[in-house]
Amino acid sequence: MFVKLGRYFILLIFLSMVSYAQNVSYGFIETIDFKSNFIAPRQIYIYKPTNAEPTSTTKVIFMHDGQHLFDASNTWNNQSWEVDETARQLASDDLNNFIVIGIDNSELRWNEYFPQDADNQNQFNDLYANDYLKFLISELKPFIQKRFLGVTDNSDFYMIGSSMGGLISLYGQLKYPNEFNGFAGLSTHWLGVTGENKDYDQAWSMIELYLSQNITSLANKKIYLDRGTETLDKHYELYQKHVDQLISDYGEANYKSLIFEGHKHEELSWASRLSIPIKFLLDE
Repeated sequence: MFVKLGRYFILLIFLSMVSYAQNVSYGFIETIDFKSNFIAPRQIYIYKPTNAEPTSTTKVIFMHDGQHLFDASNTWNNQSWEVDETARQLASDDLNNFIVIGIDNSELRWNEYFPQDADNQNQFNDLYANDYLKFLISELKPFIQKRFLGVTDNSDFYMIGSSMGGLISLYGQLKYPNEFNGFAGLSTHWLGVTGENKDYDQAWSMIELYLSQNITSLANKKIYLDRGTETLDKHYELYQKHVDQLISDYGEANYKSLIFEGHKHEELSWASRLSIPIKFLLDE
């Protein structure tokens, strides 16, 4: 099942690490410089679709790769997820009782996003996904609960990410099943590593084994996965089918796996379908 990616691997690692002010065309956004005891400081974006104050019933979506979520003028490829435009679209369906927490990546993006416990033989050096998840759960989540929701206990939290961001979303759900009610992985990078001349089978085997050993953690959670058919996404078909076989027992109400013909491994494709996973995750 070895796959040679050629030039497409650059899309995984060439993400801007420079943060700028984020402008939105719909809704309201606040930028916070967040310091952590577990990972390097980074900017956090609090996005609200409306000017109504969040409450204890407001659903919260953590989204990785925060630099690429809102403002395409600040990104290296002039593309973004257009979260604000998706929120405008969702508002027409009366779906607006949620906030999005965008979390910047860092120059250690791969190290923070690869499922660390899956590497139980220490094949990779300098993995920090466990520290990244500790930051999300023990620092960022309580901050959001206290400052914006007015609660101190668990509430409706979800994760959405693409590529390696899909992997850390899956890993976070598996490792901390009681902290999140579901996740979405768009164009999840099942190959696990980037670059030419890499042993993708090795990384995939780690991920597959960890998933199969911890799959009961996904019971009663909302799980959304998808892929395109062009550029890097075209290499995911066999892996996605195998994951479908592992998770399919959870039924259509809790598990959705979709294919988008012609979609590429890029923000424009993810933006065009972002409303689908949000609706699926937040639908009661």
